[in-house]
Amino acid sequence: HVKVPWGEYPPEARAWALELQALPSDAPVGKWLYETHADGRRWIGLKAGTYLADRAIASTGKSAADLVTMPTADVLSAALK
Repeated sequence: HVKVPWGEYPPEARAWALELQALPSDAPVGKWLYETHADGRRWIGLKAGTYLADRAIASTGKSAADLVTMPTADVLSAALK
């Protein structure tokens, strides 16, 4: 029950998730997960991931542990519908 800054996402987290989804497969992972972006955003990937997990849990009624066994495409579909 500890709040961490990289786990709290802003209202525009859906747009961030869609932005990440549009990146090429060879995009630098560390830049999007940990570094401060040129526009000042930080932990974009971590915050978007938390948003996606929260939305998929709400949409499916499954636990985070259950989502681990789901195909990624199914989790994204549940989170972004």
